[in-house]
Amino acid sequence: TQTNKLNVGYIGMLETYGKDKGVKDAFQQIKKLPDAHKIKATLVGGPKQKLDEIVNEFKGSKIEFSYSDKIPKNEVPNAMKKLNIGIVPYPEETHMTNYASPMKIFEYAASNTVVLASDIKSNFELKDTDLGILYYEAGNFDDFRNKLLLLINNSELRNKLLLKSQKNIENYSLQKRFQTLIDFCVRSSNG
Repeated sequence: TQTNKLNVGYIGMLETYGKDKGVKDAFQQIKKLPDAHKIKATLVGGPKQKLDEIVNEFKGSKIEFSYSDKIPKNEVPNAMKKLNIGIVPYPEETHMTNYASPMKIFEYAASNTVVLASDIKSNFELKDTDLGILYYEAGNFDDFRNKLLLLINNSELRNKLLLKSQKNIENYSLQKRFQTLIDFCVRSSNG
């Protein structure tokens, strides 16, 4: 294993209530990247049947690919920290648009991982957080591939996005959020 390869991946459930999260389509694009790009792909998630479908897509691929259907919860932060680019490829689909949690973006940002996310409503609402997120048009996997290649080839952009997350993620800690809530309650009770 070469340590100079960028690690592109996804860690989390591959479906929510039986609805596909777009990870298989995204990994198909990763698999198609030319050999000249020094990357490896990491996938952790289930259900196992969906993981197996993605694993089968990588048979015969020259891209180094590691996967698991699950890891212990206490290992998730370290697994996320090993990613250079974390993807959140949720599709523009009613269930995802209305109910998908943007928590994955916060998890990646807190792990010093650059985020490539689809621009569905629940993801795009985070643009004002000033975290290191690059958006692509949901469902447009040409745009996904182009933005992924931009991140792979442009270390300056990756570093800029990392610095944005490092600078701003603390604003979303539980301590800060509780303090904001307390301050709001105090202001509200004082009229």
